[in-house]
Amino acid sequence: LLDELVNKGKIELHFHVENCIIHRNSTSMERLLWNMSVMMAQSYVDSLRDNVNRAKGQKLKNGECIGLAPIGYLNIRDIRGKADVIIDEQRALLVKRLFETYATGSYTLGEMVTFAREWGLTNSKRMQKPVSKSQMYKILTNPFYYGVMHIKKDGAEHPHRYPPLVAKSLFDRCEEVRLGWEKKPFKYSGIDFVFRGILTCATTG
Repeated sequence: LLDELVNKGKIELHFHVENCIIHRNSTSMERLLWNMSVMMAQSYVDSLRDNVNRAKGQKLKNGECIGLAPIGYLNIRDIRGKADVIIDEQRALLVKRLFETYATGSYTLGEMVTFAREWGLTNSKRMQKPVSKSQMYKILTNPFYYGVMHIKKDGAEHPHRYPPLVAKSLFDRCEEVRLGWEKKPFKYSGIDFVFRGILTCATTG
């Protein structure tokens, strides 16, 4: 982008330390120095990216979280300043209660959001706002709660070393309920029932 602007005569690049100015009429030697500087900068950035990727790979191998922990856990720094994740004592039991309640199959995601607000469950960010419907979906579909980290970038899953909040069987039951709810609205959509939307089940709503 800068090269294009320089060639059009719209800008000049002034380098104080190198005592060099790159403009439309710069000599070939000045251009060479500029191109070499760009290449060295790109190499430095690529090297940083490699180091970050290696560090992430090692953390995943050790079962360590490489991002923000989900609601129910907290990101902290230990006494040595190293990043770690611990259970959020204020929210962990409420998150577990969400799974147990949703696994009954009697409540929709919207109703679960209402329950979460009644119970006082908030997100763990600075503002601590009530859990939204999208956050509720992320909670009930996040395998982190039974001991597995899902890496969105490549779709891989890695076991983590932090205490799980729910059992795998409870998580799977919630998945069955959620997928069942997704099918229900379309099962009889082709038939025009007289009392559709008027009568509701006293147990499931």
